[in-house]
Amino acid sequence: MLSWLYSLVVAGRNKAFDLGVLRTTRVAVPVIAVGNLTVGGTRKTPLVEYLADYCLKKRRVAIISRGYKRRSKGVVVVSDGKSVKVDAMQGGDEPVQMARKFPAACVVVGESRVEAAAVAIQDLDAELLLLDDGFQHRYLARDLDIVVLDVERDILPGLLLPAGRMREPWSALRRANVVVWSKMETHDEALGLEERLSSWYSGPIVKTRYAVRSLRRAIDSMPVEADRLKDKKAIAFSGVGDHDGFVRTLKTYGFRIAGEMRFRDHHTYDSHDVESVAALLHRTGAEICLTTEKDAVRLAASPSIMNAIEELYFPQIVVEIIAGEEQLLAMVDACLEKGVN
Repeated sequence: MLSWLYSLVVAGRNKAFDLGVLRTTRVAVPVIAVGNLTVGGTRKTPLVEYLADYCLKKRRVAIISRGYKRRSKGVVVVSDGKSVKVDAMQGGDEPVQMARKFPAACVVVGESRVEAAAVAIQDLDAELLLLDDGFQHRYLARDLDIVVLDVERDILPGLLLPAGRMREPWSALRRANVVVWSKMETHDEALGLEERLSSWYSGPIVKTRYAVRSLRRAIDSMPVEADRLKDKKAIAFSGVGDHDGFVRTLKTYGFRIAGEMRFRDHHTYDSHDVESVAALLHRTGAEICLTTEKDAVRLAASPSIMNAIEELYFPQIVVEIIAGEEQLLAMVDACLEKGVN
């Protein structure tokens, strides 16, 4: 019943946008949105980082996000393209993660993407906006809408919230300019993905997988030699949408996982959590702890908690495009050309 009511609200809202009853704001620079149809775990952020890395070579980029589960309100400048201004508690874990990874990028968070965009353009001189998790936020007009689908969990249609994981029905793909299938490293090419989408979408399809670029020490993000740690027993813990995928990545990379612990997505760690991790270490006889980059960013906001977990590391994950990269970048370049005066 609740999912049915939710679907009516979603359908009514989208119709209002389509008819112009709810208005979108078009800004003076190109806007590229990366989003999905489901809650959590499709690995949108690595694709945003891929696009940021590409576009920063050509334009001054601002990444716009809500800053989910941050403690601040309103528009907050996480980075002005020169320095990171706030921690994960004030700016959100993923925005701070991207700000640290791309020092030249501006990162702005705000419940209103329109207000955040105005700050990025007027105050930070942004020439391109990348919307992280922006598909449902239609108040800000975009030039390119990219939807990421999880090949492991989004193969078949599911129920809408709150009974299921779907934010919108599959018919929403009609608004997408590009569909990106993620996590193709665990599946072969014979899935008939285009056929599965054919009722709602017939545009370009990009296929991606994820790889570990490096292993880093959580306390200072410095790279370490992974091979010297792979012989040690490890435990893995995370507060992300796809904990199982994270553990599978670690095993594929060669780590021996003796135990694991999962927390809610965007979990804020406290001393009790540290005690639980320490207890798991003791029970399993493990020597090192592995977590995600996003979790490491949250832990860094509480130095006393970070310092309490010894031998803590995270793998830095990057996206690799295995099909459709040329077409995707051509569409991105077309957006960038719109911003040339």
